[in-house]
Amino acid sequence: WKVLSGALRHAPLLQSISLTLGAISAVGMRALSEALRNAPALQSISLSVQEISDQAVKILSDAIGHAPASQTISLTILNISGEGLKVLGEAVQHAPALQSISLTLIGISDQVLQVLGEAIRHAPALQSITFTLINIRNEGMGVLSDALRHAPALQSISIKLGGINDEVVELLSDAVRNAPALQSISLTLIGISDEGMGVLSDA
Repeated sequence: WKVLSGALRHAPLLQSISLTLGAISAVGMRALSEALRNAPALQSISLSVQEISDQAVKILSDAIGHAPASQTISLTILNISGEGLKVLGEAVQHAPALQSISLTLIGISDQVLQVLGEAIRHAPALQSITFTLINIRNEGMGVLSDALRHAPALQSISIKLGGINDEVVELLSDAVRNAPALQSISLTLIGISDEGMGVLSDA
């Protein structure tokens, strides 16, 4: 990480960086965040992390919250805990540079989805969301759908849902129908009933 951080910090013409990481520790995230923050010409950051600790999420969230508005940030996280998602959600609300986020969430509680919903609703530049949601409850989907309807800049939604019922589909359909700036929708629904498909088709 010291070698990569040093290279980023002293690359005067580097404008775009894309990193795919299997896992990252808090120490590694701190070094990476400081390097990205001090890269003089960096305009675009794309970070994909398969596994991240709560402490590393806190460091990443601080970096996102303080990134200049001139940068664009795309973030993909496959495994994040409920506590980590709370921290990230609070940072997203105040991140002027974050345009794209992709999350895989399995068995996330309604309370954590409430934090995520608030983040989506208030993220000033968020244009693209990709979610894989497994075993989401009706209340959680209601919170998320309400947030999608009110996201000011959201243009693209890609959602994969597993373990869903007709009420969840109805809530999602309402969000898709009423999102103010939405231009592109991609849905993968596993286990949807014929009735649920009819509701979605009407949307």
